Amino acid sequence: ITGLPLPKSEWSKNDVVIEKPSADLKIEKQELSRSEAKSKVIIPSAVRSDRGNYTITASNRLGSAFRTAVVQVFDRPSPPRNLAVTDIKAESCYLIWDAPEDNGGSEITNYIIDKRDASKKKIEWEEVSNTVVDRRYGVWNLTTDGEYQFRVRAVNKYGISDECKSEKVVIKDPFGLPGPPKK
Repeated sequence: ITGLPLPKSEWSKNDVVIEKPSADLKIEKQELSRSEAKSKVIIPSAVRSDRGNYTITASNRLGSAFRTAVVQVFDRPSPPRNLAVTDIKAESCYLIWDAPEDNGGSEITNYIIDKRDASKKKIEWEEVSNTVVDRRYGVWNLTTDGEYQFRVRAVNKYGISDECKSEKVVIKDPFGLPGPPKK
């Protein structure tokens, strides 16, 4: 920043003035001479919400000038949402879910689906598939009357999301066995 008298500098994010720097967003200002100064924004541990347009405005009684920097922050996606188990049959079911609210700034490449035996306390997750691209998936070869829980995780080029778990479900034939003959 140069000017005489030395301009006052102010930082803003997405057109909102940054009033108070914090541990998550620091502003450093250094006066080099009567007519020259430096200022910078430091984000020590950037997260997705830090993305945006950062503008420095320098002004004195003779006028003002500004420069804007576009900051992008990339990360793994947020978890998929609203996982539901549908079309339950004797040995199969379908899973449907909604895409993550935030893709992490990168296209979702695939989903990972796991299942576990929910009738036992601490049973490990078993991978069903890691190549799912649609938000609907059929799970086959399940045990009739077995209690299961499913989870889905989203994948982008930056990593794997946290999980979205289903409720525990019992896999039953929707029609059941026929009753005894009637008169």
